[in-house]
Amino acid sequence: MVIASSFPNPEVMRSALSNFSLSSIPEGSPLRTMSLLWCGRNQDIFNGDHILDRWREHIGSLIANKVNTKSAYGVLGDKLWSQQRQVEAAHFCYLLAEHDFDSFDNPHSRLVLLGGDHKTRRSSFINTETIRSTEVMEYAKSLSNPQYTMSQFQAYKFVYMLYLADLGLMDTAKKYHTAIENSISRNRSSHNYNPLFLAYMEEFKQRSNFATKTGGFEF
Repeated sequence: MVIASSFPNPEVMRSALSNFSLSSIPEGSPLRTMSLLWCGRNQDIFNGDHILDRWREHIGSLIANKVNTKSAYGVLGDKLWSQQRQVEAAHFCYLLAEHDFDSFDNPHSRLVLLGGDHKTRRSSFINTETIRSTEVMEYAKSLSNPQYTMSQFQAYKFVYMLYLADLGLMDTAKKYHTAIENSISRNRSSHNYNPLFLAYMEEFKQRSNFATKTGGFEF
């Protein structure tokens, strides 16, 4: 604060701190990252791989010092994904950047299923682990907003519901079906659900009701 008060012009101070950071603080240091962000030199932060190898330290430093860097979190996530294939780490950065979950068919989507690499592993990113991880995120969000729903996620919950039904866990599968129906009803006016998905939902309901009477289920 004493040093800051000696600069009558904030721009002069930022320029001096920027020059000092670039010339005296080693690359990869969280202090350098924080200083450059404060100076508005975002373009100089992600040069090289130094920051990627110590991304946890950098994230921790920025959070601890309450630096408003949502865009920087997103850029760091992109680098971790594209250069080091660290999908989970990238998704953590996207959550900090408050990126929304998006649909699989959007080529610019960053978040589809937590921990799932929908860019390079399209045939395997949908699995019970990524679906359950995303479900935990949805539940956490709903604690502060009971009306919160991840519209694009409902189709993946349907996949998990069928998995439960195949295992014979029909009571749990029906609970998932009810939860998905409630989500659809809350967001039908603001989200265009795939007609095929809605048809499958209705077919499952009819077959599960029939299975209750006959004791068998197939889908």
